[in-house]
Amino acid sequence: MVYKVFFQEQNKIGIKLEGELKESEFTQVLQQIKNICTAYPQVDILFDASNVQDYKPDLVVDTYGTLHKYKGNIRKIAVLSNNGLGIYLKDLFKNFEDTDFRTFETDEFEKAQDWALSPDPTEIYK
Repeated sequence: MVYKVFFQEQNKIGIKLEGELKESEFTQVLQQIKNICTAYPQVDILFDASNVQDYKPDLVVDTYGTLHKYKGNIRKIAVLSNNGLGIYLKDLFKNFEDTDFRTFETDEFEKAQDWALSPDPTEIYK
């Protein structure tokens, strides 16, 4: 798997995932999310998984376990995907009561980016 942080500004992060999701590399992605959750009380995340070729459901379950500690920090999660990963994640994260989770088709990048990463003029982040 290849990942790239394509956007990071204060409490917002955009991460592009490509190839086959493997635990060793995905641990680095989770560390990025942990770091931003530690720095900000509310975080918005966009996963561009439009080029993910394969993933293991157990890895996604591990993601849930890792991020559960930060569920109060995660305000929005957007997943761009056509391969079922977005639907799987949405079902998995349904217990994050305070998190707004949306999936987008791969051709809706701008819509996903606007929703997840646009500045929120009503909030001030420390």
